Amino acid sequence: MRGRDTVRRLMILTGAVGVLLVACCSAASAGTLPVRICGPNGVAPASFYDPGSGLSSTSAPGVSPLVGCPVTGLQSPGLELGGAQASKNASAGFKVTAPPGIVIQGIHVINASSQGVDDGAGWSGWFYWNGGPGPAGNAGTSSLNGNFHSAGCCSQGGLNSQSIGWFIACEFSSCSQSALVYVGELDLTAEEDQGPTILPSGTSSLWTQPGWVRGRWNASIGASDPSGVCGGFVTLGSLPAAGVARPTPLPDRSRWQQCPEQGVSTTVDTSASQGSQGLGEGAMSLTAGADNAAGVHSPSAKTVMVDNSTPTISLSGPTDAPVTAGTQYVTATAGGSPSGISGISCSTDGGPQQQFPSTTAQIPVSGIGQHTVSCAAANNAVDPAGNRGTSAPSTRSLKIGQPTALGISFSKLVGLRCGRVREKVRTHGRTKLVRVVRCHPRTVRRRVVVSVTIRRHGRLVRVKRRRFVRVVVPPHAVSKTAKRVAFGHFTTVNGWLGTADGNALVGQSVRVLSAPDNGMGHFSQAAVVTTSASGSWRATLPAGPSRLVEAIYDGGPTTETTSSVAVHLAVPAMVQIHVHPTVVPWGSHLRITGRVLGGYIPPHSNVLRLLFGDGPRPHTIGNPEIRRDGRFSIPISWSAGRGVVNYWFAVATLAEADYPYARGVSRRVVVTVGLRR
Repeated sequence: MRGRDTVRRLMILTGAVGVLLVACCSAASAGTLPVRICGPNGVAPASFYDPGSGLSSTSAPGVSPLVGCPVTGLQSPGLELGGAQASKNASAGFKVTAPPGIVIQGIHVINASSQGVDDGAGWSGWFYWNGGPGPAGNAGTSSLNGNFHSAGCCSQGGLNSQSIGWFIACEFSSCSQSALVYVGELDLTAEEDQGPTILPSGTSSLWTQPGWVRGRWNASIGASDPSGVCGGFVTLGSLPAAGVARPTPLPDRSRWQQCPEQGVSTTVDTSASQGSQGLGEGAMSLTAGADNAAGVHSPSAKTVMVDNSTPTISLSGPTDAPVTAGTQYVTATAGGSPSGISGISCSTDGGPQQQFPSTTAQIPVSGIGQHTVSCAAANNAVDPAGNRGTSAPSTRSLKIGQPTALGISFSKLVGLRCGRVREKVRTHGRTKLVRVVRCHPRTVRRRVVVSVTIRRHGRLVRVKRRRFVRVVVPPHAVSKTAKRVAFGHFTTVNGWLGTADGNALVGQSVRVLSAPDNGMGHFSQAAVVTTSASGSWRATLPAGPSRLVEAIYDGGPTTETTSSVAVHLAVPAMVQIHVHPTVVPWGSHLRITGRVLGGYIPPHSNVLRLLFGDGPRPHTIGNPEIRRDGRFSIPISWSAGRGVVNYWFAVATLAEADYPYARGVSRRVVVTVGLRR
């Protein structure tokens, strides 16, 4: 038994002397608790004197216990032992037994009396505890003069007994005189030093769930106690507490179990409570409590790890790879949940799920074609159905294709001599001359060794001789990576597309890109062509500046992307000039004007040079200025001289890195200096 300062007390009152109300769940010290068994206004429940409720009685022929609440024939309402005409050792008694866990400490009797007991007529009476008379118990003797109180039984403490009672017995060979013991009210003070037993209630209980949780959970509890459960609560984290109200009506003081055995039925939403890592996340305290009729409180607590987050997953890896590179791998990386990642589930091309019990996974992908990898991650937090927090699926596409090759060149057909000829053509009954193009194979003179028969010394012998013969050159294409085209003319570029092992790709789109040859590398699309049955293609390039030209194949469902090398298209600048006058005397002036066509002149450029000469060899006499629109004006002055001299003038452009034209030169204009007489 615990110390009196830490133990709550339970008062059981039998009788009819008022009612004392004590809160069932208060933590204050114990008080008396009246139980109205009999009395002026009381009606005892029929079950009270059932031995199972703690009050029992014994009887014998001639001796009997009576309970009146009220009962006709009794002195007054209460508990009464009466005897008359009984044989030796005949006895009757009342006994109050506390249930396990409760100990009777004190008794108080009001309105008690006796007659014919201990007066020498054969009847004796006792009040007892701890088992009654003898070595195992203690007893007090009822008064001989009929005053029950004088025996010291009416108020007594320190019993520390599981049961108390009183009885009368006939000690003579026979007892003919009547005897009576009457108790109008019996108050018991009992101790209970244990609170209610708390157990989880229902299925899928949060109280028994290990590890991380999420969502709504059953957190119900059941509680039991010898004196009943008069209050209880359950709460999770910052959520309001769920509990049971005080019994209505107030606790029943007429029995040992004064409140029903009851629990708290509740579910808790873990996502609505604040945790150590924020709303719905981290450690939360799950607490419960219950109080018995003696006011003893039983607490229960558990730390619950909560994770209501949704994990994240990302996929990385190649999006396009040649089949020659072997098996490719897509890497899945998961995270973002306080509970950690339980695993990653992946599927390739809609196939069976592959499970990876880690935060990262490498998914192998092989085979020619377009592939799709889809993955989702799950964390370690479960709901009552066992479902884990799962991310939205993340997908990544990967194409594994055959390597391809793409060629580009400027091609020219050689081996034919072509020219225009006039031919007679008859149409609609009339004959007329038309010009047509006729080609014939080109021949070259080759030296060959031949065998001939000659007569030598009267005999025929075979000897070798060298001779020159005409050999036909078969027509064939010559491919070049550079080409020069006159200003303002278009040209064509050719190429071939196929797999790396030489199989032509038919009907595929090829993009032809070009960029001005000014060092900037600003490519733009010039044409889109489709490959022929042989895999070849041909594109027309419009007139423009010098350019870098390349082709790109964007790949197909089973073929890889590829690009060609860049070929160079050189276009010389077009320079137009006008000289006025073209005949001048010595010591006079003239002006050369003109324009460089193309539309773009680099700022602060010295792209021009002035050429002159009086023979085939040119001389440079300066770098004249040019405006941004390509126009220029050059003054020329002549000193004094004699005779007549013819000079020619021309303007040429220089090659500059930021000027997208090749060197160009104007026509020569002849100027006569010195007047002819």
